[in-house]
Amino acid sequence: MTSSTPALAMSPDESHLLDQTTTHERVLLAQAVFEKGSDDWEAVGRLLRGHALLKARTDEWFTAQHLARTFGVLLQHVGVEPATAFPPQSPEVRKIAHKYYMDRVHELYQAMEACQDQFRIMYSEIQELKDGKLDWRLTHPERALPPSPVRGQQALP
Repeated sequence: MTSSTPALAMSPDESHLLDQTTTHERVLLAQAVFEKGSDDWEAVGRLLRGHALLKARTDEWFTAQHLARTFGVLLQHVGVEPATAFPPQSPEVRKIAHKYYMDRVHELYQAMEACQDQFRIMYSEIQELKDGKLDWRLTHPERALPPSPVRGQQALP
């Protein structure tokens, strides 16, 4: 499996299952399969069942059948044949888990950038408020734009 390996064809049901699985769930499932292998789904389910990030999942999500099906879809997503069996500590599963881990890191990085953008906007608004540049909003809230500095002070309606 390489980062450029294309995803294998998926049925609509498999695509839906992939869409219903969050990135952190993908990471946790791949890590659990790395620990227990892909032949002991009951052990994978027991390992995942108590995880704090999976508390919202129902008991059905932790069944051997569901976990095997979900992991099969994750394998297809990274271009690996789902029928492949992996022993515990398999280097291939480690690569798959790392891929989903990096996807989660990228998600978190994007969320941090969005928060930084919001902070910058709020900070600039605070500075404008301190500098009096937004006083017109208090005195004339019905106006959409501030008075034009080019035309000087104009009579407000």
